[in-house]
Amino acid sequence: MEFYTEFRTRFADFSAGYANGMTMAGSCVNDCRMISEDSDKTIYEYGDCIIESIHKKCGDVTECRSTFTNNGTETVTLEMLSSFAIHNIHADVIHRAASFWSAEGRLISQRLVDMHMEQAWIPVSVRLEKFGQCGSMPVKKWFPFIVLENTVEKKFIGVQLYCASSWQIELFRKEEPLSLCGGLADYDFGHWCKDIEAGGSFTTPKAVIAEGNSLEEVCHKLVNAQNPRIAEPDRDMPVIFNDYCTTWGNPTEEKIEKIAQRLEGKGIKYLVIDAGWYRNEDGNWSNIGDWIVNKTAFPKGLKNTADMIRSYGLVPGLWFEFENAGLSSDAYNNTDHLLKRFGAPITVDGRRFLDMRDPWVQEYLDERVIETLKESDMGYIKIDYNNTIGIGCDGAESLGEGLRQTIAASQEFIKKLSSEMPDLVIENCSSGGHRHAGAVYGSSHNVKDNLYATAWQRHKKVREQE
Repeated sequence: MEFYTEFRTRFADFSAGYANGMTMAGSCVNDCRMISEDSDKTIYEYGDCIIESIHKKCGDVTECRSTFTNNGTETVTLEMLSSFAIHNIHADVIHRAASFWSAEGRLISQRLVDMHMEQAWIPVSVRLEKFGQCGSMPVKKWFPFIVLENTVEKKFIGVQLYCASSWQIELFRKEEPLSLCGGLADYDFGHWCKDIEAGGSFTTPKAVIAEGNSLEEVCHKLVNAQNPRIAEPDRDMPVIFNDYCTTWGNPTEEKIEKIAQRLEGKGIKYLVIDAGWYRNEDGNWSNIGDWIVNKTAFPKGLKNTADMIRSYGLVPGLWFEFENAGLSSDAYNNTDHLLKRFGAPITVDGRRFLDMRDPWVQEYLDERVIETLKESDMGYIKIDYNNTIGIGCDGAESLGEGLRQTIAASQEFIKKLSSEMPDLVIENCSSGGHRHAGAVYGSSHNVKDNLYATAWQRHKKVREQE
């Protein structure tokens, strides 16, 4: 197994082997020169640019990322830069996890020969399986994850990609053995390009690679490597009760107290008030984005309800979907602070998206989210996310780069939330696309709770009790 980096700069030759349009891998490989190599890093020279392929062993896994530095005098535009790339893999089976709404995490295992991945009779044509997703739901259709199996030698190699926006993974060969790479979705797949000015650099999201003798062993190593931030009150992985399937988006103080009475003494720690606590007086709760409590449902305010919940020995929690604005909200029409594509607000099924890069938005959410949690003494937040930005947004050199910047700003806000309320338990979810992969909030760029890891720990606890 050999580590390296795949990349493409604008105006370079396109991929050979009948692969142009399918992949950008291999575009610049013939113009690179390796200048140093050690156990943690390989450095390449490409004209006036330097590419660092980082592959550092960390316990049971290898952490990979790439850095592109422009030491020239002219701007260089990247159209692809992989987080990881591996040569010389011998495998005949691929394992992936598929995901749709209400159908997350289905394991799909396929023989490469059944995927038409056997090499040509002479090695001139690339065989390729490329998959990923475009948008702000990183686990939509596929998890950012792959395991390759060598059934003859009983060896497995797996990768988890920590990419919060559009991403891709590519398995390809001209001849034996296989090569594997992945990272941010490239210009072909995710409309991503990045201008690297003279003296500038760009570092990819990381990927984590594990090897083992079984699929379960590899997955276990990938999960353990995430090292999630877990709030101190949540370290024993207690039981959570969410009111949504009881009140169906129509919570009131009276209903929440009835639930709290039933839960008292049952070994449940958290009672979370889900969607609808902010709805309009006429009952329309599509006004997400304003985050003003409904005084009819909660006449004494959220603090009074939270205190009541605590009086029954429970920790109160609150639902938000703070990156979006619903059709009935004032925020929906505040278009100066919303994401746009080609100048028009990105609108999907009655939702628009706040531009998290905008300082005004960050201040607005400080007031409407963080201060609401503090003032009402909430110990838990459920962060939801029920639609996707799609391929990207205005405000950068490409739609895909606009998306990447926006998601990075969301991560920074959650990092701030966690910093200001260190005991706050943070749940992160999304309908059918999830945002709780290591790809989203498990990276070194933030301290977000990672539900891959917490789900794994809860599963272990249940199995031990059985």
